[in-house]
Amino acid sequence: MGVKLRVPLRTQRASMECWYVAAYMVAQYRMEGPRLGLPDKWVPNWGIQPSDIARLAKAEGLKPIVLPPGNLTESQLETLLRTKGPLWCAGNWDGVGHAVVLTGVERGMVYINDPNPAKGTRVETVDWFNKKLFRWPDSLMYKAP
Repeated sequence: MGVKLRVPLRTQRASMECWYVAAYMVAQYRMEGPRLGLPDKWVPNWGIQPSDIARLAKAEGLKPIVLPPGNLTESQLETLLRTKGPLWCAGNWDGVGHAVVLTGVERGMVYINDPNPAKGTRVETVDWFNKKLFRWPDSLMYKAP
C-alpha cells in the first residue's frame, strides 16, 4: 500500500547544519514555529557527534525509535511513518555522516527529504536505506504529536 507524508522540504544554508534542518522539517510537520536546536553547535556551523544527538532530541522533543536487530522492512517503515510521522534519520547517506528525513515508503522505495540543496527530495531503495542508516541509539527519531 505505502505511505507518503507531506513534509515541507527545507535546505541547509551552511555545510554542517543538516542535523538542525532535518529536525526542523520533522518538527514543522507537527507545528510551525522556531526551533531551539543546539545554538552552541549551529551558530559556528559545527556538525554534531553521536553524543550530541540526545541533547538535540531533548531540545526538540524528539523520541528515539529502537531499531530491530536486522534490517527494517518496508512494512515496518510504513507502520512507523503512519504512527510516528516523518523520521529524523542519521546515516552515512552519501559517504559522510548526514541527517535526512524519511517521508514515505512504497513498492520497495523510500522517499527522503534531504536538507542538502544538491539532493532535495530523493527516492532510494529500502535496501539502500538499511545499508546507510547508522545503527546506534537515536539514529532514528520522531516528534510526538
